[in-house]
Amino acid sequence: MDDVRYKPPEGMTLNGDGVGGVKVKLMAKVAPKEEGSVVSFDVHSATRLFGPIGMIVAAALRSDISESLQNFVEVFAQA
Repeated sequence: MDDVRYKPPEGMTLNGDGVGGVKVKLMAKVAPKEEGSVVSFDVHSATRLFGPIGMIVAAALRSDISESLQNFVEVFAQA
């Protein structure tokens, strides 16, 4: 990641280069809830890719994001 911004306890923003040189921004937000917290993620890409290359990049990003979310759950679910 090229740029990481933390704003505890509300969230963080990560900016960097994704698969195939795509510029990616990940924003994570945490909001209080009666029993625990609600965590939300927004992913933005500064580069639009179309056609077969765009589909490959989207699939790779989807896989990376799913894996990262599973790691997040494993680390923080018991906290």
